[in-house]
Amino acid sequence: MEVTIERCGGWIGRAERLGPVDIAGVPQGSARRMRAVVSEMGFYGLPATITKPGGADVVEYKTTIAVGARTHIVYSNDLSEEAYQQKLADLIGLLELSGAKFAVIEPASNSKAAMEALRYDLTGGGITLAYFTFGDLKNERILWYSDGDRSLDFYHTDVRTGDVPDLDGRCVMVKLKGAGAKAVTATLLVPSVCFTGADTAWSTPVDAAMIIAGPAASGRGKSYHAINLVGEARNHD
Repeated sequence: MEVTIERCGGWIGRAERLGPVDIAGVPQGSARRMRAVVSEMGFYGLPATITKPGGADVVEYKTTIAVGARTHIVYSNDLSEEAYQQKLADLIGLLELSGAKFAVIEPASNSKAAMEALRYDLTGGGITLAYFTFGDLKNERILWYSDGDRSLDFYHTDVRTGDVPDLDGRCVMVKLKGAGAKAVTATLLVPSVCFTGADTAWSTPVDAAMIIAGPAASGRGKSYHAINLVGEARNHD
């Protein structure tokens, strides 16, 4: 089992990484306690994003645990469920006791040019989602969507994206279920958000919208349902 924990925001003021730490390389007693904490977290059963909207002073975490070919990533923050955050703190403490230390993640570039928000975390109307603007570039997940009945991941082959100049934003369209005339689709509209300068905030509140389209009850044409979403745009993943 290999563990990597990244954090940023809040009092930290910079992005830091702990690990990756291969549990096989730590004393057996410590390794056993680490595995127990991961089990108590219910880590592999958690959705990819359990963050909750908050201010710029909230500390954000990205926890990655790999076992063989299996890798699971969970994004959380100080406002996530208290029980999870306590277990995460326990895991960090055990990793630090084993000799691992947080190290500053050096930016890829010192450019002052504007950088597009890398992810949006949004909720509203019973929907929770995370949109990753870099997904189509890295062949990674672009959208995670949950509406209480289902939790879905969408990758570059599953989505259509495009800029909306008149709205100063971007749209992302995915198919939730069905096919052809019976398909139910969701189109996410997010504002364009850019951060500039090395001392920019880690995140900013945003409003967005999602339009759900499906077959009309009459059987002719489509019906549309617009949902207001609120959350944060972030300049880190």
